[in-house]
Amino acid sequence: MKEGAWIEANSGNWHWIDDHADWIRRPANARMVGMPEEAVLRIAAMPRRQRSGEERNAILIAAMSEGLIRFRGHGATVTFETTLAIGAAMQAAAKFMETCLGPLTHVCFNQIPAGPSVGITYQSLKPLLETGDITPLLQGMPASSQPTHSTGANTKETTP
Repeated sequence: MKEGAWIEANSGNWHWIDDHADWIRRPANARMVGMPEEAVLRIAAMPRRQRSGEERNAILIAAMSEGLIRFRGHGATVTFETTLAIGAAMQAAAKFMETCLGPLTHVCFNQIPAGPSVGITYQSLKPLLETGDITPLLQGMPASSQPTHSTGANTKETTP
């Protein structure tokens, strides 16, 4: 798997994309995911003169701040990036993972901009999502890194 999508945190719906920044800058796409008109116009007007870098990152963070979760597939490993708390992002992406991932897919959730990060196989994450209690996965993380943005990246890897 090498692909990308935007996942709507409020509904769990997802949209396959060509490029995260280019796709969300198109006003019709931003409206389709339910962004308020002010955000649609603000993101569409954001500059992107280079393929990667600060301008692109600013577009991605702006989109995530409007309730989108960025998904990237890299073979057997996939990454979700979000400005939401990790637990909220996992619950929001549950339908996507159920539909699109295999049991041995390694899932990484990154809270942007500075952490924490959580890595786990989907087969280990799925039962936690089904019970609605992912606290066992988040235990051991500093309290400052759980629901709010921290100043440093914290990573917890969990294996089956």
